[in-house]
Amino acid sequence: MSQATTPRSPRPRAHTVVQPPGLRRHRREVARWALAHGHPARRDALAVLTALRTTADGAVDRRWTVELVDRATGDAAVSWCDRHGVSVPDDLATTLATYLRYLSATRSLGPGSDPIAALRRSASITSPTRDRSRARHPARATGSLAPVLPIS
Repeated sequence: MSQATTPRSPRPRAHTVVQPPGLRRHRREVARWALAHGHPARRDALAVLTALRTTADGAVDRRWTVELVDRATGDAAVSWCDRHGVSVPDDLATTLATYLRYLSATRSLGPGSDPIAALRRSASITSPTRDRSRARHPARATGSLAPVLPIS
């Protein structure tokens, strides 16, 4: 009798990296908000994004600029993951878009941040995000609805 095994990732996941308690609490708040408001937030992506903005005292710097958004979804995330020996999460941009929505909705976007519209636009330009980050009504999807047949 053979036992089926599930393939394991060669590297651990980003949310397993030990972080200060304040940062973990912040990630939980964001995840709860995202769940309550129907926005996607991947645990590993959120761990990377918040870790990138962590200050020396363990707090989260909530100031975001378009340049920081571009770096967070690119080189900075890859470098952080390599330094900590974890896999780079899929689709950082979608979770970043949710995180920016959270900061805007809770009025906790840091002073000196770019306008939220510019930040969200910058996050949505990243290709994996473009198709998944915007909420769509099912009636607008092409080819996904059954044909309407007249009742006779």
